[in-house]
Amino acid sequence: MAQLADMNSRTGASSGPARIRSSVIRPVLMIGGILALIIGIFVWWLDGGRVVSIDDAYVRAAKVTVATDVSGIVAQVAVHEGQAVHTGDVLFRLDDRPFRIALDGASAMRAQTVLDITAMKHDYQRLLHEAEARAAQVQGD
Repeated sequence: MAQLADMNSRTGASSGPARIRSSVIRPVLMIGGILALIIGIFVWWLDGGRVVSIDDAYVRAAKVTVATDVSGIVAQVAVHEGQAVHTGDVLFRLDDRPFRIALDGASAMRAQTVLDITAMKHDYQRLLHEAEARAAQVQGD
């Protein structure tokens, strides 16, 4: 018996009740850790990613597609998100620079056409005077 007690003290083996307690605690902690991990994964699964949520979305909102008669770059938006609008309200303004450039180009082409027509009228009058002068020259000879 003394040899057994001496052997237990050398190997560090615990006595009866302490050994029973450590042999019970270890499986409880291992199973408890696994259960805690499973519960944590379940809570994460319930809370994350399964359901899509958007903070600023609402249901049954009237959506209307807005289009202009002419295409262009939007220069100013006159309404804000969630603002109620009525028929005739200005929603946005288009940049008018491309339209002004086109108008200036058309005006310049009109002015050039007027100048061309005036020049043609003068050429016609000149040709008429030349024809009269030649006719007079032919009669005079």
